[in-house]
Amino acid sequence: MKCYLTGNKVCNLDIKEKRNQIFIAYNYKYKNVEKTIEDAIIPALNELNIIYKIAKLEISNKDFFCKICELIQQSKYFLANLTNPTFNVGLELGLALGLNKETILIASNRTKLPSDLVRQEVIFYGKDLNKLKENFISCLNTLIKKNN
Repeated sequence: MKCYLTGNKVCNLDIKEKRNQIFIAYNYKYKNVEKTIEDAIIPALNELNIIYKIAKLEISNKDFFCKICELIQQSKYFLANLTNPTFNVGLELGLALGLNKETILIASNRTKLPSDLVRQEVIFYGKDLNKLKENFISCLNTLIKKNN
């Protein structure tokens, strides 16, 4: 894979994909979005024994984009919460799609999706985070079965 940091045709890191790992992308600035991840997504991942990676929780001395790129490459799965998205979430989603990661998109019911994503399947959620958790587990289990 190309290195977007150096411009080299190949990344010089020896990165191995982990079959039980997911990268989670979301806008950290909104507490309600973070609460959704903490209260619905992380408990679901713990139930399924899936390791999750969130860039801001992974401390390193690398270039930030290099760190994110490496974490996405390591992960079999990718989750983006499109509620109040940032350019970073869009860039991370594009990178995951380009790397053929198994991708799940979620967004609050109030989210207006960009035109490029209106044809994508998205798990929309409201105040009932247990319903989001159920739908997310169902979707992720489908992807897991597909890849086994």
